[in-house]
Amino acid sequence: RGSGGKANGGGARSGNSSSSSSSSSGAANSSSTPADKPKKGDKNRRGSVVDSAEAGKAAKGKANMTAEMIAEMGKDAEKEATDFDGKAADVHTTFERRLGAALVKKDMVIKELLSEWDPDKKGTIKKVPFRQHVRTSLHMIAANVEIDAFFDSVDDDGGGSLDFEELKMAMRKLYKAAGAADAEANALRDKADECRRLAAQLQEAHETTATADKEELKLEEMKKRNGIDVAPQLGNLIVKRNLKIGDLTSKWVKKKDVSRADFRRHVLELGVLAEGKAIDAMFDSLDQDGGGSLDLEELKNLLTNLVELAKQSSLDETALEKSVSSLRKICTEQQQSIASIIAAKTKAANEAKALADKLAAEKAIEDEKIAA
Repeated sequence: RGSGGKANGGGARSGNSSSSSSSSSGAANSSSTPADKPKKGDKNRRGSVVDSAEAGKAAKGKANMTAEMIAEMGKDAEKEATDFDGKAADVHTTFERRLGAALVKKDMVIKELLSEWDPDKKGTIKKVPFRQHVRTSLHMIAANVEIDAFFDSVDDDGGGSLDFEELKMAMRKLYKAAGAADAEANALRDKADECRRLAAQLQEAHETTATADKEELKLEEMKKRNGIDVAPQLGNLIVKRNLKIGDLTSKWVKKKDVSRADFRRHVLELGVLAEGKAIDAMFDSLDQDGGGSLDLEELKNLLTNLVELAKQSSLDETALEKSVSSLRKICTEQQQSIASIIAAKTKAANEAKALADKLAAEKAIEDEKIAA
């Protein structure tokens, strides 16, 4: 069922009665038509976390996301958080970053490290000893080709050895690479946390929407039952018309009792919309001795009980309407909050893409100039 409801003026509900199970992006008062709903398996209806069109409606004060949609958004947000965590754990994608991380773990200042790597104070270190120190001192598992490629990249004069200054610059380069990796990992973990916060809001919105759907269905069933069943119809008519029980019993009971046929006729004349057999069934349930009639006292008790039930039912219906209205209001507020988060995420993603496209275009132009 949709998250919308007449209770808060948000339009007719859509039809997802299951509580299903976010986000953004998800919560609830749907005025959408069936054509507006996402088709099953249509992944293009949402962005990486949420349907931006629905989020836009929520931002304008219309809660259009159903409980099912919110649940799917929550799953997307959780998956995105897991993906960011995975990327954060795998930021050491280059040899320089891995070697830099090993240096950071070694926790030695450059001067101390160089002293350890050049105990004979020769002032230089060749390629093979450099490999050995990388593996023994820094406990790295690396192929010779990786170590040698880095060595050659910092051997400025190409002499086959690194002097003190070259080695110092190399260490600084590695620390910088490690710092960049840490910064990237932290940024990715922040994004994961952001997705989890969104998922938590979506879960809360889903629960509210599902509860609102359930309460609204209960209200509809109550109204339907009160409009179909004989007993509540009869009780409501007596209350609404402010009829006196004594007047009705005097009119319906001509002698000592009222027959099934007369009871049915009086009930229908009063305006109850029901089939004769339904009225007869209620009559028979009260005719304890099966004699086919109700005496004055039995009829009076019946009508009195129906009036009390009608009054209580009216109170219950009013309370349920207030509950649904309150829940729908909360749904709208939750969706607006989620929509704001999604809008910020979408804006940031678009800006990041625009910047990446710009840098790529600039690099392509520079590469063309170099090639020319």
